[in-house]
Amino acid sequence: MNNLADPFVKKYPVIQKPNESGTGLEYTFFLLDEIGAPHEFAEVITVLQEATAEDLVTVKLNSPGGYVDSTIMLMDAFRACKAPVGFELLGEAASAGSMLPMSGDYIYVAPYAHMMIHNYSGGAYGKGHEVMSRVTFDELNLNLFFKETFNTFLTKKEIKMVLAGGDLYINADDIMVRWNKLLKKREAAFEEYQKEELAASIESAKAYIAEHSLS
Repeated sequence: MNNLADPFVKKYPVIQKPNESGTGLEYTFFLLDEIGAPHEFAEVITVLQEATAEDLVTVKLNSPGGYVDSTIMLMDAFRACKAPVGFELLGEAASAGSMLPMSGDYIYVAPYAHMMIHNYSGGAYGKGHEVMSRVTFDELNLNLFFKETFNTFLTKKEIKMVLAGGDLYINADDIMVRWNKLLKKREAAFEEYQKEELAASIESAKAYIAEHSLS
């Protein structure tokens, strides 16, 4: 088990300990700073890839935002993680920091914690046509990423407002109301997926029986 004092010399410390049943590990990942460059999250990504279904990952989040490339990478890793991933919003979850919890399995929101959601900011450099190509690509790609990330959590009107340049602040109570709505949609989608899988299995079984029937 890691010494609890040592990890905090790192920008994004990860602490691990056995869970109460002794069958797995509890990983606690602290993101209490700006979301830095992708290479700074090598340890976090490794933990997420190696975690099993018997483990638990908790992300303690208080961040003003940061690199969108790192955010996309982390969200992919959180979704792919075999262990349940929970987010504890302990203060501010702003900009890219507001996106990360959307990739989790559950959240806890501390009293007076909040989200600030806005459109990406950035820049491009190079020859004129290169700048135009990059800006055009980012406008399409990152706006699609934003819409898919906040689908259901935000209304269509709110998404349109944010993409037009507005800032949206959401308090702790409202975060939980929106999160519960998102969970219901996820559960409905999972139930529909199970029905489709069952129907496909039945059809496959019928086809096999028909093919191998002696009659």
